[in-house]
Amino acid sequence: MPPPPERPDPSVERLSSVFADRRPMHVAGLALRTRSTTAREALARSVPGTDLGDQDLLRMALAGELPPELLHGRPGRVLAALAMTWAGQARGQDELRAAALAYRALFADGARDDLAPAHHQLAAQTLMLTGLPDEVRRLLPLLTRLPAGMQPFLDADLANPWAHRPDAHTSPAAGPPDEEARRAWEELLSAPFVAHGLAPLQVRPHGDDLPFDRLVVPDVVAGSVDGPLVTVVVPCFRPDAGLLTAVASLAAQSHGALEVLLVDDASGTDYETWFEQALELDDRVRLLRRPTNGGSYLARNDALREARGSLITFQDADDWSHPERVAAQVALLAERPDAPASRALAVRVHDDLTHQWLGYRPVRINASSLMVRADAVRRAGPYLPVRKGADSEYAERLATELGELVSTRTPLGLSRLRSGSLSRSDFALGWTAPERLAFRGTYRAWHRAGRRRPLPAPLPYVRGTHQHRSADRLDTAYLADLSADPVVEPGRACGVWRLPSGWSSVRTGLWHLERPEDVGAERAEMHDRWFDRVVSGPTWQALSRTEPVHLDRLVVLEPSVLLLQEEQECAITTDRVQVHLLPEEDVLTGAVAAVVRRWFGRDPEWVRTR
Repeated sequence: MPPPPERPDPSVERLSSVFADRRPMHVAGLALRTRSTTAREALARSVPGTDLGDQDLLRMALAGELPPELLHGRPGRVLAALAMTWAGQARGQDELRAAALAYRALFADGARDDLAPAHHQLAAQTLMLTGLPDEVRRLLPLLTRLPAGMQPFLDADLANPWAHRPDAHTSPAAGPPDEEARRAWEELLSAPFVAHGLAPLQVRPHGDDLPFDRLVVPDVVAGSVDGPLVTVVVPCFRPDAGLLTAVASLAAQSHGALEVLLVDDASGTDYETWFEQALELDDRVRLLRRPTNGGSYLARNDALREARGSLITFQDADDWSHPERVAAQVALLAERPDAPASRALAVRVHDDLTHQWLGYRPVRINASSLMVRADAVRRAGPYLPVRKGADSEYAERLATELGELVSTRTPLGLSRLRSGSLSRSDFALGWTAPERLAFRGTYRAWHRAGRRRPLPAPLPYVRGTHQHRSADRLDTAYLADLSADPVVEPGRACGVWRLPSGWSSVRTGLWHLERPEDVGAERAEMHDRWFDRVVSGPTWQALSRTEPVHLDRLVVLEPSVLLLQEEQECAITTDRVQVHLLPEEDVLTGAVAAVVRRWFGRDPEWVRTR
């Protein structure tokens, strides 16, 4: 038996009593959004019938000793939510494995229709990602609530002859000896494409390269389809063999009228060989060079100025396009002359051609597949010159100003899953980087305002670019849950909306964090009206903890928003921190003061309010 559990601190007790009355999935979502171990502990303490803590339950899951009474009813639903947080927050392989083993225990007796589809998906994915494919095979008949379309990809991964190897994602592998098994797997790999009338995929069985880089589609004849000239833009920084795979997939397109603009984003002389080999693949490939590194969107803008095609599309430098991709998107735009652009879907895969990314479905909208009319580019303008997020902004700008973007609704490529990607590092199960949320809210308000003023981009987004940047020093910033409408619910606005006259020149920050007491099904984001204020003039600015901004004063209007921030890093600095406290919030002072000291290196000034 584990030792007697320690008494949790007052903030954990407060939150566990709140969470006991909430849906466990909502609490798990909050824990994932904040990456908070305090939320995890409070969730564990809310398991009915036990006073065990988070680490006690995690150790029991790893040892296969979870008590049967915790595996059914509400205790089982809370435990499943806790397993979700272990998987999503996984600070090491033990936490991911604990999640997998907890899910195995929860499904041991049969199907669990009382658990949400996300748990059925995570049960399969955690077991797959911890090297337990036989357990996945055993559980699949019990995972009755898998999200639509998930099982075929699990079937493909279980049949993949390169999967379940320790080096499968990093090292080349020789072809499998069983030819019949390989062909059966290729049929499963091709199924998402074949289902939409596209030619099947094959993987060359032997070679020194990775399975992803051996993809071929022999049933499609390159250049067999006529049509308008299409420019394909491929930004690239410090390439590897993936660049050759990407360019080869474009050279193999059935649509023959192509120009491929490969943009070297100042990679350096060590990468010349890769660019030379890419140019040798097809005489329609041209190389543009940037003198300094500016990111993918500055590279795209350089290519937009050089593009000769009446249609322009994009390709990431290590992804793969099905040879019928360009022809399908051109045909769709011919059918929809009112649409400014078309998009397609993509299937996510690793280098070994397995599909599992924790918590995500394999098929997604492919942002890089955007095919836009050249006249729409002239009307909407170029991409924002920022480091990341500009593809989402550009698609929304086109839709807002020029009309609906149409989709083929079919997968037309493979998107390679690799760590280190600027965009992919901004997302994980249930979590989005805070500066990305602030950027999205700001650019949507900018669209609503007709793009009349320069868009202030978050400071991490503008390194090495000429985009208008947010201020790096502000007079005052207000920290609160700003998800309520400040006009409809002025009481929740804490007085921030109606500043005294004479403050019009004061540079003021708005810093939004969720109140854990209000946890719901969705992330409580800052209300649109606050973002409208941000883009209305130079006085206001949306903040996130990852921005290196200095404040003369930070005013914390709702101290409970800091309860789940104990392990987050903060780039904001300040000379003073004032914390407003209601009488019933005195119990929070210890936890709040600890976060303030760790983030800002100073003690808070307490302001008692009624």
